[in-house]
Amino acid sequence: REEEERQAREAAERREAERLLREAAERRAREEEEARRAKEEADRRRREEAERAAQAEADRRAREEEERQAREAAERREAERLLREAAERRAREEEEARRAKEEADRRRREEAERAAQAEADRRAREEEERQ
Repeated sequence: REEEERQAREAAERREAERLLREAAERRAREEEEARRAKEEADRRRREEAERAAQAEADRRAREEEERQAREAAERREAERLLREAAERRAREEEEARRAKEEADRRRREEAERAAQAEADRRAREEEERQ
């Protein structure tokens, strides 16, 4: 009877460990999919912004060609502002992606630690029961 109980307990513990691992893998897959979608959305927004900026620049150049000499300095300042804003936006998005990855990594580490602790606790219980 004790052997049957031990085997049943071990089977239940294995099932629980497998469930925890499966849940961690599913969570990791969801987080990776969310990160992929966020990156795609950020890439799409950057492309659209670049296209709008390029179109606006083309329109502006067509309208203002006769005033080019007088407006060169203002155009340089505007281009620098657009580049600076794009760089700041890109830096913010990369920081958000980095934080999301760190959070996902932290969650994965914690889950692995919990699973390892659960396994260690299980083994300790078995050893106590054995003794």
